[in-house]
Parts: sequence; C-alpha cells; structure tokens
Amino acid sequence: MDELIQEITQRTGLGEGQVRPVVDMTVDFIKQRLPGPAQGMVDQALIGSLEASETEEQGQAQGVVDQVKGFLSR
Repeated sequence: MDELIQEITQRTGLGEGQVRPVVDMTVDFIKQRLPGPAQGMVDQALIGSLEASETEEQGQAQGVVDQVKGFLSR
C-alpha cells in the first residue's frame, strides 16, 4: 500500500499524512463491496505480500491493484 500512497503523493503534491487516511478509507470502502476471498486478495496485493503459487492468481491480484489505482485517479 505504501507504493500506492507514494504514487498519489507524487501526483497530487499532498503529504503522506493527508493521503494515507484517504487510501485506507477507500480500500475499506472497496473491500466492503467485495466477497470475502476478494477482500483478502486486495489486502495481500496492497501490502505486497502476495505469495500466489500460480501466475494467474498474481495477475488477478495485480488487476485489483490496477483497479484501485484507476479508481483513485478519477
């Protein structure tokens, strides 16, 4: 999640102290609308500790991260 926060701070010029709570709130908002297994994938992808054994699972997790980034860039 630090990577996402860093990217947002760079693009917006806002400080980490302003960005982090917004990212946390946004991630929680998104996770509330996903089924349980997808919530876990979001957590794993954002903290960078996804240890998927199959490339497909890794691609799915990256897709989730990309969707979150796209959502935040609107």
